[in-house]
Amino acid sequence: MDRNSPPGCCETAESSLEATKSFISYFDTLAPPPSGQPPLVQPIITPRFALSCTGPLLDSLGDLAASRTPSIAIQTHLSENSKEIESTLKEFPDCELYTEVYDKAGLVGEGTILAHCVHLEQKEMEILRDRKAGVSHCPVSNMNLNSGVAEVRKLLDMKIKVSTTCLPGVVADS
Repeated sequence: MDRNSPPGCCETAESSLEATKSFISYFDTLAPPPSGQPPLVQPIITPRFALSCTGPLLDSLGDLAASRTPSIAIQTHLSENSKEIESTLKEFPDCELYTEVYDKAGLVGEGTILAHCVHLEQKEMEILRDRKAGVSHCPVSNMNLNSGVAEVRKLLDMKIKVSTTCLPGVVADS
């Protein structure tokens, strides 16, 4: 995070990228898992959300993700509420849609998990589908925040991967 963050959490784009690289490098030093099995713990690139990152930071994280073999997962927030969308589009005037902010930076792909996705437009859903990105939706959290509810049925009908989480102590009916 290199903007719009508490002073103790805010870094420069350069220091954020270097800390991310260092964190990922640590995992590269660990003993590999048994043949054919994925590691139990893996690093993930996590730009908190677009409003807390400048374009250069997002671009550098996208470049880092693209340089990794095997690929590295990416997680962030997307379209949690209308005010967030409006503010994001003001900060990134070259984008017409919130999803485009991440997509232009190379952060939307098969290993991308996007939290919330409550207020997606059709074109944004098409981007997620085409890039094979996934959505993680927590209806209880979004209802408590009055964010709304993601169009899970529509996402699933479009063959977009969706996971749903619930808060501890909350049981979802099947």
